[in-house]
Amino acid sequence: PVGGGTHGAEAGLAPGPVKRRRLRAGGIPPARPAGTGADFACGCMIRGDGMAAEGAARDLEVDRILAGIGEAAYRWTVADDRIVWSPGACSLLGLDNETVIGTGQAYNALVDPQHGPSQRDLILASGVSDSGSGVPFQIEYAIRPAGPDGPLRWVEDTGRWYADGGSRPVRAEGVVRIVDERHVREERLAFLS
Repeated sequence: PVGGGTHGAEAGLAPGPVKRRRLRAGGIPPARPAGTGADFACGCMIRGDGMAAEGAARDLEVDRILAGIGEAAYRWTVADDRIVWSPGACSLLGLDNETVIGTGQAYNALVDPQHGPSQRDLILASGVSDSGSGVPFQIEYAIRPAGPDGPLRWVEDTGRWYADGGSRPVRAEGVVRIVDERHVREERLAFLS
């Protein structure tokens, strides 16, 4: 709470005073130059200046959170076909080797062609224009991490791709998660209807 509450080590933070600021009506902090004093986000106090705020965001351990909820984030750059994944992506997808998902082409090779287009195919063939804020997508496809004769893993891929000012994609960012159980349930419901 602002104006009271716990200091430093008592709050699980490094020892030291917490900077406090008075709030205007409606809980809005008074205007001040950026990068000075405590920053407020969603009514919460963050210690220090702008650099500390960035550190606080890193302290959220986004990679750990994603792994904990069964998701992995990625960024795919089209020009070099490179995909950078958050830690835990290989484990989530049932892979032993990170190089298998290091490029768009390599990841696309895991997609079973009988069970939907890959995100790479969807993005490159979309023909949609990006107005500057990216183009959202959500797709479900099956991969075979153990090879062409291995079991299917159903992937939900949700993200946004960005263009070069028109309709030519230059990068995509998103999250993937395994949805095997949901897919089986949906197939069963479709069969019963």
